[in-house]
Amino acid sequence: MAKTNAPTPDEARAIEGVLRRRNETFADAWALNLNMALRISDLLALTFDDVAGNVVTIKEKKTGKTKVFPINNRAREIILHRRAEYPEDKFLFQSKSNRVKNLEPRPITREAASRAFSDAGKMVTDKNISSHSARKCRGRALWEAGTPIETISKMLNHSNPATTMTYLDITQDEVNQTYLDLNI
Repeated sequence: MAKTNAPTPDEARAIEGVLRRRNETFADAWALNLNMALRISDLLALTFDDVAGNVVTIKEKKTGKTKVFPINNRAREIILHRRAEYPEDKFLFQSKSNRVKNLEPRPITREAASRAFSDAGKMVTDKNISSHSARKCRGRALWEAGTPIETISKMLNHSNPATTMTYLDITQDEVNQTYLDLNI
């Protein structure tokens, strides 16, 4: 199989472990995004009101498209834990920085999250781990498990499956291998 920049599920769990030893907020953001596959700007903008029910409905910042999806059990665990730990917070991942203490609540920055993910990733793999990596991990794992690329494309809110194939680093060699793997 060709080398992908997406971490494997095992690498993703190891990255979460490194993050958990360093900063619970970044660990929770990483773990939640393994289950929601959102763009980092949309993940960090989530409020507790956005995730109060059984589904999430957001308008994506990048595309302006509406995205509606259910909250799985692991995501619900993370949300409930964060609500219990931070009952007064507005955002799931609210900044606690001294620079914002007397200002309106705001989420952690995408730069801080990306830096934390990258630093943790360097402890686990030689892949370039970024704020997109949890999203890519989920998409890639679904594809490797046999989920149709069209379904993954819809989940990621990509405009077409070709974009998703590029995003997940699916190579022509991998497509060719499908011909060899199945003999009917």
